[in-house]
Amino acid sequence: MNAKKSDDNKALATVKAAGLPAEYEYEDTDMGAGFENLEAGDFKTPSFSVLQSISEQVKACRDGSVRAGMLYNTASLIAYGADAKEKEKGILFVPSYVTHMFNEWTPRKEGGAFIGMHPPHDQFVRDVVAAAEEYGKNRTPKGNDLVETYTVYGIFVEEDALVTPEGINWDCFDLTQCFIPHTSTKIGALKNMLGRKRLMRIPGTAKPFPMYSHVWRLQTVPQSHAAGDSYNVLWNFAFGDAKTGAVESRIPTASLLYQTAKDFYSLCSSGGMAEATEKSLSSQSGGSGKTIDGSSSEAIEDDVEMPF
Repeated sequence: MNAKKSDDNKALATVKAAGLPAEYEYEDTDMGAGFENLEAGDFKTPSFSVLQSISEQVKACRDGSVRAGMLYNTASLIAYGADAKEKEKGILFVPSYVTHMFNEWTPRKEGGAFIGMHPPHDQFVRDVVAAAEEYGKNRTPKGNDLVETYTVYGIFVEEDALVTPEGINWDCFDLTQCFIPHTSTKIGALKNMLGRKRLMRIPGTAKPFPMYSHVWRLQTVPQSHAAGDSYNVLWNFAFGDAKTGAVESRIPTASLLYQTAKDFYSLCSSGGMAEATEKSLSSQSGGSGKTIDGSSSEAIEDDVEMPF
């Protein structure tokens, strides 16, 4: 298990190449060569989950470096300190696209496998939700769990790469396409962020900003409820304060970060990430009855065990 502390601003390793030219020139035919036969679904798409006290990563850690409330990258296996009350930084993220689906899982006792995603207005979903005996506990006629899920697709940016001693490097290369699913009470936290962003207007116009116009800081906050203690998510602008955050966190449109986030929006809006997301969720469940963070497909029974 690898853990990254929130106050660790040093790279784990520095690679220095000797005798190489300062600039590299490639022919147009070199661009993307070798990837012609691959699609988005052929690559593992990282996702982030909030570690809870029941998460396997937390239970397996003996030195306390991996704790409840940290944000866990399922691809790099790195946990980031994110507890806002402890003044941990969390991660920097540029949202590009959001989907609203109902994800279907088999019960844990039957393997906890991911079955698929259903649009919220699908008649199948409507019938299952209408027949639910308790709000949020949706069971299909086959006995599977139907979990309402908002998924945020976007660009994860390593803070050490973006924030440098010389200032913010909007053209940094340490960018990763990933997605962050939100279920249960985390949906409310996400809607608060989306509501704030939707009301913002481009200065001097009545036009709304695109989703990918700003950098956000994702942290976690402890919460208590009938099921027990757990961590929810907290979205805020990455830089500045309540008054200046919208200005200081705005990404220059000519920057590499803006173009990367915009390109990812195009990929997602065209449906290019649907297969990759389903493959990622299937690999996380792995037929073991548990998601990558150790929680189960029966998460709707207990918010403490939500996958994110």
